[in-house]
Amino acid sequence: MSKPGPKSALPDKISLADMRYLLGLTSGHVNQLERDGTILKAERGMYSIESIPMYVRAMRKRGAGPDAWNRARTRLTEERALAARQARLEREGKLLPRDACVDVVSTTFRTVRDAFLALGARLAPQLHAAPSTPAVQALLDDRVREVLTAVSQTEERETLRRIEAEAARRAKRAPVAGMVEDDERPAS
Repeated sequence: MSKPGPKSALPDKISLADMRYLLGLTSGHVNQLERDGTILKAERGMYSIESIPMYVRAMRKRGAGPDAWNRARTRLTEERALAARQARLEREGKLLPRDACVDVVSTTFRTVRDAFLALGARLAPQLHAAPSTPAVQALLDDRVREVLTAVSQTEERETLRRIEAEAARRAKRAPVAGMVEDDERPAS
């Protein structure tokens, strides 16, 4: 905030009529501001010239309140819009609840885990009969590749179909037939 300059040539006191004119207020409002301590009465019908900057400061301070209120209302409106968008996307099957996603990922991880846990029992006799360490390594590499290839070849459309079926079940609607992701649509 800048420092006040040298004393001006303005009078120390101004009349009620001048105060009303300068501030654009009614007599009743000026009297209310006097009772509130926002402006200073010098004598009957006369007000201190210092009342003008005091009034301006009070109005600036008062203006900060509505600004904070408007920011809060804006945040609330944005939150409501996000919630409505989320509900719409969920109804359309484009957004799944967290637990449905966890189910899909957990099932995938269980499939991988089960395949690797079975690897030891499947390979033990062959590894025992292997003639050398490089032969053991080659057998292990081949079987690990088989497991990972089988998991990676899970059809993407089948996974999407399962996700859509789960979304439809949760939203209590029919699954969308022939669901194609946006990035899979041919360019027109």
